[in-house]
Amino acid sequence: MGRVLHAMAFIVVDRTDSGRPTLAVANFAGAAASGFVGMDYLPDGFNDVTHAGQRAAVQLGLTAGANLARKFSPEWYPFVKKIHLPKILPAWWVPERHTHP
Repeated sequence: MGRVLHAMAFIVVDRTDSGRPTLAVANFAGAAASGFVGMDYLPDGFNDVTHAGQRAAVQLGLTAGANLARKFSPEWYPFVKKIHLPKILPAWWVPERHTHP
């Protein structure tokens, strides 16, 4: 349960280059941008603030899902290899893991 909470916390918290925790502004800005950009081209009834907020919330949920997938990927690898699932994401898409001194 602790690892799940840790992965969920990084929706709101990020780490600076020096390792200190800070507000994850990029996550919120990206979610807001993905939610509100649709107001330009979606038809009436879907281009309002309510729907934009829903799209932004979905994007934050997808960020949470990606955090969980990255957190538990070492445990999933043997199972995925055993059932011969192809690798879905290309190597350039997955961020490198950096260790802090």
